[in-house]
This record gives sequence, C-alpha cells and structure tokens, in this order.
Amino acid sequence: MNVKANTQDAKPVDDKRSHHVRPQDLPWEKMRFPGCQTKTLLFDPKSGLATVLIKMEPGATTPHEAYFYYWGQHLQAVRSGPWKLHFPHTYTKPDPAGGAAKPGKYATKEIGLELFNLGRDIGETTNVAAQHPEVVKRLQALAEDAREDLGDSGTKREGKNIRPAGKVVE
Repeated sequence: MNVKANTQDAKPVDDKRSHHVRPQDLPWEKMRFPGCQTKTLLFDPKSGLATVLIKMEPGATTPHEAYFYYWGQHLQAVRSGPWKLHFPHTYTKPDPAGGAAKPGKYATKEIGLELFNLGRDIGETTNVAAQHPEVVKRLQALAEDAREDLGDSGTKREGKNIRPAGKVVE
C-alpha cells in the first residue's frame, strides 16, 4: 500500500548495498509534529515513493483528519484515528511465505468493504463494519472528498486536482 510521507530528509538507497532493512537498526527521526517520529525504510528516488514507519506518543496529533491509501491511482483504504476502512480491491500476498533466504509464492487475494480497529487489531484480522456502521459512513464520506480531489481508478473517477507525475531529470 502507498502512504503519503514526508520524504524531505530521506536519502536514496545506494544500489551497491543490500536492499534488506532491519527496522530495529534504523534511527527514529523527529517529525515537525510534536510527539511523532518516523523511520524511512525505503525511498525510491525515481518514483518518489517511500515506505515509512510512524510512531506517535500518547496524546500526539497531526493536522490530518485522515490518511488515504492509494495504489497508483486506486484508493484502497482510508484511516482516521484507530479506524481503517478498506474498499473492495485485490492484492498480492506471500502464500506460503518464503524461508531459508528464498521467496515464497504469491497469491492474489480480495478484500471487500471492511473496517478494522487498528488500536485493537493491528493485523487487520477482524472486520467490525457491521458493529460500527457510523464509522463506515464517516470514513466513506472522507473517501468521497479524496476521490473528488484526487480521483480513484477503482470507481473510474478523475479528480479535480490531479496533475501529471513529476519526472526526475538525469
């Protein structure tokens, strides 16, 4: 999944180094939001995409009401507070996982409209949408705002504020 992240301090990966990262070996870096820290696991300078861990101390806040998970132009999920709502989409997952330095095989999986409380279920194993219809409705409204602004290939909608991707000049 894609996450918008602050990559201003991220450094490109040296192609001569291993691409395997041990998150516990990376330092936490302060963000501009009090009580929030990040670890940049991977930064691709060509695409500008980053894989980032974010740690928030109790009581820490960001100015964002929601985070939107896009894969390319496809809005796949929205998160607000402890709640994460997935929209129907397919994804690949190791099945079975690899071992002994060998990759596993990948299987295509599907997820429907599913709600998870990440504060209680970080592994996203229990869909609680039926128990919290008001949360589903609120997150769907936030997603509609994102679709209007950025579009969503999953619903075949073009956003009002999309622009061509930037290019790196070599």
